[in-house]
Amino acid sequence: METTLEKQIETNKRSMNFAAVFFASASSAVVLGVIRIVLQRFYIDPGTGFYTQKSFLSIAFYVLFGISAVAFFLAGVLSRNTFEIKVNGVRSKSWIFAVLLAVAFVFDGVSVVIGGFSGNSMAMTVAATNVVRFGNIFRLVFAVISAVWFIIVGASMKTGSDTASNRKILALSPAVWASVRLLTLFTTEISFVRVSDLLIEIVALAFTALFFINFAQQTCGVYNTGSAWKLFSYGVPAAVSLFCYSFPKLIFTFVESGKYINSDYRFCFVDLAAALFIFSFIFSRKAAVVNECVVEDNAAAEPEMNEPAED
Repeated sequence: METTLEKQIETNKRSMNFAAVFFASASSAVVLGVIRIVLQRFYIDPGTGFYTQKSFLSIAFYVLFGISAVAFFLAGVLSRNTFEIKVNGVRSKSWIFAVLLAVAFVFDGVSVVIGGFSGNSMAMTVAATNVVRFGNIFRLVFAVISAVWFIIVGASMKTGSDTASNRKILALSPAVWASVRLLTLFTTEISFVRVSDLLIEIVALAFTALFFINFAQQTCGVYNTGSAWKLFSYGVPAAVSLFCYSFPKLIFTFVESGKYINSDYRFCFVDLAAALFIFSFIFSRKAAVVNECVVEDNAAAEPEMNEPAED
């Protein structure tokens, strides 16, 4: 009879190579981040956030950006019949990144308050003042609620409990936060020919909102069987996008004192924290499933060893 572990190994053979996918996604994020640093330094006007000139590097960035997003999304879709990930009842070191993300949400709320709820100056040239203001008020509210939610998630991951599964309303707050932030971006004046930061942020937030929705469903047990693949298909493109968008801003914030960053698009701590959490959650939880199978397999094998041999 095939053991639980053997079934899991066979499933993994039919699905994706997680080590290879992790290396590919991490490499894509780093390469895109480095290219973005060069573009930010030499080809982007810090006053507008738009490209100052056409370059092969900017084309290469968007080609790689698009290919990686589509490839990682399809990797999850193609593995939808074999991809499984256990969300509750498993201890994981991802709790560190969950707590970090909770702190980042607090910082995000504080940044909205400091900004006076009025949004960035570029948005105000097109959007009605009240639209932007109400959007940022909702962003503040759901950032605070999201911080509370990820504290609970972190505690559940650290102890291996299912405490977070009982907080269905709180679970939706990160998805609402990302959606509100995404909607306010569409009030921003842009140049479709020379667009830079805004396009990346829109893609990143769209994938992030979808990931948080499915993360809430999986955590609270409100999902269809076999839908865990969505965590990968939405999560990895979100993490790669968030990282390549936020990491260059982090570098220039400390190295060049924000000299090459548009004042309306400063470094946002929650973007980088979300990228790290998503990466750690997806890849550590896959390992947790395999480890759990090993424990169950050993437990199931013990009674068989103690059974007397038949004559």
